[in-house]
Amino acid sequence: MAEIKRYQTDPNAADTDQDGLRDALEVTTFSTNPSAEDSDSEGLGDGEEVHRFHTDPTTADTDMDGLDGGAEVNEYDSDPNAVDTDGDGLQDGSEVHRFGLDPSRADSDGDGVPDGQEVSRPIPDIDPLTLFLGIGILGLAGWWVWRRVDLPRVGRFTTDDDTPVENPTEVDPVEPAPMTNEDRVRALLEGAGGRIRQSGIVEEMEWSKSTVSRVLSRMEKDGEISKISLGRGNLISLPGDEPPVRNIDPKVANRPSKPPDES
Repeated sequence: MAEIKRYQTDPNAADTDQDGLRDALEVTTFSTNPSAEDSDSEGLGDGEEVHRFHTDPTTADTDMDGLDGGAEVNEYDSDPNAVDTDGDGLQDGSEVHRFGLDPSRADSDGDGVPDGQEVSRPIPDIDPLTLFLGIGILGLAGWWVWRRVDLPRVGRFTTDDDTPVENPTEVDPVEPAPMTNEDRVRALLEGAGGRIRQSGIVEEMEWSKSTVSRVLSRMEKDGEISKISLGRGNLISLPGDEPPVRNIDPKVANRPSKPPDES
């Protein structure tokens, strides 16, 4: 009767929520919810946390580093039991949320200096007079070069022989800038009908999970996309293409993406 009245579990099933932990263990040993697959709602099943990752299934952020266990495992490839996965002197959550760095790489930019040293490197004291003189010298040097070097006339309304062009619209247009990572994600979403799983973006772009996560975080902050938690992953949508959260169909969320139209 306790299973039915108190815990709302199935007395005929040893593991009601099928999360890999028996109902009795959830109640007596781990203090988890025997009728919820993910008691702390951070993206990892209770049994997976206990048996595979050895994390606390009742705490979203076991190592208290500022990143939930699900995000560490599914998005950033970091250790949910280590405050500083890459040992660079910065906590995983600080690397992601404050500095936009990769918590699984000690040297995110590959310049040979660990991220922790770069962040903590002191700013040298500069005498104001020295700074003023330096700026002045650089300004004079730039003016001298501008006066004496025959710079290419890119974008001027003249021909090669310096003849003014009567109709500026006839001047050859400047080559368009190459697509940014954000442009590629938008094109992928448009080709997929407005929404796609985050794991699908990783597969299509052949980027690392951490790179995709950083690009999506910037786009979400700028209001260019919406990110909806769906099971153990995220559903990425263009604004206006988000499905009602309660009515998300996993089959729709998992539909294959169509490549962007390059025509």
